[in-house]
Amino acid sequence: MGTNKMNDLSLSLHNFNQLVLANQLMEKRKHSEALAIYLQLAEEIKEPRLFSQISTCYWWLAKTDFELNHKALHWLQKAIELAPDNAQLHAQLAFLYWEGMVEYERAVEEYRLAIRLNPYNDQILAEACVLWGEPEEWITLEEAMEWLSRAVQLKPNNPHYWIRLADVYHAAHQHEKTLDALYNALTCPPSSLDDMTLKSIQWHYEKYIQG
Repeated sequence: MGTNKMNDLSLSLHNFNQLVLANQLMEKRKHSEALAIYLQLAEEIKEPRLFSQISTCYWWLAKTDFELNHKALHWLQKAIELAPDNAQLHAQLAFLYWEGMVEYERAVEEYRLAIRLNPYNDQILAEACVLWGEPEEWITLEEAMEWLSRAVQLKPNNPHYWIRLADVYHAAHQHEKTLDALYNALTCPPSSLDDMTLKSIQWHYEKYIQG
């Protein structure tokens, strides 16, 4: 499990194989079966990323039973108790508040905390900006511009970051920067430009070219 040594976790061969099986089940989207194994492992292994995986299982299962979001929250909070400075866990909690529980204010608080803990994680920076443009201004235009600008500096070959940054520049009435961002999206490596992404870039350019 991550950077912890196997001896630190007292991970027996049986538990190791069970963890492999649970991960394989997650890959196959068999979340209930994976959850049963993770919960059994959690009786012996107190490790934040294992608790995070349990939370993720509950989050998937909550798509058909909303109340399971509370169990997802419980296990994620347990993970954070063990690793309070883990930015990824706080970002996961923010996503749960946003997408699972529709608690935007708490989601923003957690995203801001995650970014303070790790200001160089491009995925967290970009993901936090999904809350910009919501009916209420949970993320300010200035925050969205700063975070996405940093994200494209960290991962300049991600066209989706550039497209989102173009949206922000457009909202800020920065026409030249808007078109520049879309050009940068279009000139990302071809391997990152599937047909849907290219259509999105084209749609945005046609929309914004008029200023």
